[in-house]
Amino acid sequence: MSSPADPGGGPARRDGPDREMVSFVAVSLLSLVTVLAQGVPDTFLQWFGAVVGALAGGVAAQSAVVARLLDRGFDVIRVMRTVRWERFRWVLTMLARTVLGLLVALALVLALPRAVAWVKLRLDGCPPPVALRLVTTPEQLPTARDLADAFAASTADGNQGCLATGVFVYAADPVLTAEAVRLGWAAEHLLALGPRPELWLPGSTYFTAGLAGLPVATEVRPVAATPVVLALPEGADVGAGPRTRTWSQLLQSSRRYDWSVARPDPAVSFTGELATHALYAGLDGLTPAELERLLASGLDRGGYPLGDELSLLCRHASSAGGAVTSLIVTEQQLLRYQRDRELGDACPPGGRRPALRAVYPSDTLGLDFPAVRIGWADASAEQDAQARAFLSWLDTPAGRAALAAGGLRTPQPGGDLPAVEFVSTPPSGSSLATTMDAYDRARRPGRVLLALDTSGSMAAPVADGGRSRYDVAAAGIANTLRLRGPADEFGLWAFPHVGGARQLFPIEPRQLTEAQVEDALRRIRPQGPTPLYRTIADAVPAVRTDTDAVQALVVLTDGEDTGSGLSRRQLVDRVRGQGVRVFVVAVGEASCGGALAEVAGATGGTCRQASFDDLEGTVSDIFSLLWKGA
Repeated sequence: MSSPADPGGGPARRDGPDREMVSFVAVSLLSLVTVLAQGVPDTFLQWFGAVVGALAGGVAAQSAVVARLLDRGFDVIRVMRTVRWERFRWVLTMLARTVLGLLVALALVLALPRAVAWVKLRLDGCPPPVALRLVTTPEQLPTARDLADAFAASTADGNQGCLATGVFVYAADPVLTAEAVRLGWAAEHLLALGPRPELWLPGSTYFTAGLAGLPVATEVRPVAATPVVLALPEGADVGAGPRTRTWSQLLQSSRRYDWSVARPDPAVSFTGELATHALYAGLDGLTPAELERLLASGLDRGGYPLGDELSLLCRHASSAGGAVTSLIVTEQQLLRYQRDRELGDACPPGGRRPALRAVYPSDTLGLDFPAVRIGWADASAEQDAQARAFLSWLDTPAGRAALAAGGLRTPQPGGDLPAVEFVSTPPSGSSLATTMDAYDRARRPGRVLLALDTSGSMAAPVADGGRSRYDVAAAGIANTLRLRGPADEFGLWAFPHVGGARQLFPIEPRQLTEAQVEDALRRIRPQGPTPLYRTIADAVPAVRTDTDAVQALVVLTDGEDTGSGLSRRQLVDRVRGQGVRVFVVAVGEASCGGALAEVAGATGGTCRQASFDDLEGTVSDIFSLLWKGA
């Protein structure tokens, strides 16, 4: 039986099942190979899209619509032919179907995952972002938070508005952080410092010098810098003279024109350490002891706390008249002050800040501000990728803009910052240690009275059900005596007691032993109310003296005032301007959110919220600021 005649005179074409199957398989496989050549899929969804797209390309190549379109095309060719095109018909058909199949496959591969992701996003919301931890110094905490927020926001670009990462930022001492990294961030570091970080902003490469050769992979990348400057208030005259001056010349101007200079405490501030190193290197006619008395006078006259540069700027922001005091700070923190940026939790934006302008000493130093990635062996691939992305982002225009907004100088500084030459490479460890030894010998001693809450609430057990609150506090106080030097004075009161406070030991320089203090505290049984305000009001005059020692009252309490007969305002008025700093350690139900913080702030002290787990460390930190030591 003959086949139907072809209109063109030849035999009819038969695309049987075998040819269609061969065409389908060939187009599908070629489509899949083409897709894989663009990159091997990483996820199930990408594999699913690749396979479905390849199969769809094969199906599309066999559709009746495609066949009719091709037949119409060949009819046109047949009319125009000058040779017998029929012999090439099958080859051309397969080529056309293959190209069409590839286009369909690629379109589906590109569109299907995005379509599925879009639907999934609308149904389930954004997936959880990759969690990163970033540790920084207390002074850099506001800046680090701003950088982390800006980076996290940038990860939503091209990710359907979903954050790819979330960064938890916290602060820890950079020396302790470096030690924890070297030791692998063990359990004791989790308790003492915080969670194990993938990122670290230490402020200076001084703290990263010991990271080379560790088992943990680290990447240290300097990303910015900032010089140490003298922030001058209105009324601080430097007189006529050269445009650029040394630290020594500026100090001479302060004495000549009767304005004070306040420096961050080197015990808690690396900026304070750098400033001390620069000041001691250029002493001209002053001994270290005379310089320290000059700087201490600046703190005392202005009621500035013994703290870091943020605490100095925060205190200055709330000052109204009084002593004319200039501040030694970094340009970075001064710019944050001038731009009304956050200077810590206690100093949010808003309000009118007294004007300060920067003077750049010609012999100043600075911070080189590195960013550090810590590649823990058991970190997830996603965490490692996001940590690397953070360091790379800091070198992009957006990252550099975020650094500049935080007051830092980037490799391409903005036009609003003056050209300044300064050494940002930190001093060697040995040279800085020599400076700090000289500082310890020159600093003034401390005269400290500690008032311990012995009210009934202190008899309550701590969380472990063993020792009482009072037992934990008493042990911490006795251990603190190890920090005391021969010139330091110490006294101890306990409250409540009839008439106010109970004097266990008067304030004097004699060397009490831990055993003596422990024995005196052991005889006390916590009971009664908490005459907190009355104790503070009576203790401040007992501390005050005419010596140049740091004069301070340290109060450890677990509750609110009861039975004092004094209001909050009366207490603040009685202790303000007495030259005695009040430090409060609040544990248990006591809070630094109200009167205690106001009293401490009004006297140049601080209120520290502490748990019973870290009580001894908190008390030791305070006494390290106050006592000269051995």
